[in-house]
Amino acid sequence: MFLRLFRSAILAVSMCAALVVSTAGQQKPPTHPPAKPIVPGEQTPAPPQQPEKPGTPPQGAPQTGGAPPLVENAYASTYVPLPSRPTLIRNATILTAAGPAIQAGSILLQDGKIAAVGADVAAPPGAFEIDAAGRWITPGIIDTHSHLGVYPMPGIPATSDGNEMTNPNTAEVSAEHAIWPQDPQFELALAGGVTAMHILPGSA
Repeated sequence: MFLRLFRSAILAVSMCAALVVSTAGQQKPPTHPPAKPIVPGEQTPAPPQQPEKPGTPPQGAPQTGGAPPLVENAYASTYVPLPSRPTLIRNATILTAAGPAIQAGSILLQDGKIAAVGADVAAPPGAFEIDAAGRWITPGIIDTHSHLGVYPMPGIPATSDGNEMTNPNTAEVSAEHAIWPQDPQFELALAGGVTAMHILPGSA
């Protein structure tokens, strides 16, 4: 009797162990449907959009934060021409570089520009007149690459301000912010016929 009960207990334990092993080896059914196979030429549907968090702007709306907008000219010039009265230079030999010489000609300077050139130019009211008889007038020389004012003479460290060494890229540097207007070289250049300059910072 005892032997029969012992064999029944062993058989029951063996069946339970076999059931556990069989259940552990089975795969759980998927919780979501299988992915649809990709068919060539068929448009793939867009994934569903996540709900937006409260307080966030809708998609496509302009952003209010981040980098500031670009400014067309962040370093605008502050140069303002000085007021001047019209000036008439008369009775000069004028070489225009665009035609024959004008004998006893006149040049009218107004608002910092040449307003008129010819043999008979009338002076406006209140103009300052210069009699240039026996003298020659030629177009001014344009210096397209100059460092006058940023590297003055005599050169000393206190007035030499041609380069900006604080950053490898200083494309925003303008020579206007470093020019020393009292540079004696300006008068020498004007005496040599230079009337316009493109003043640049250094090459570093």
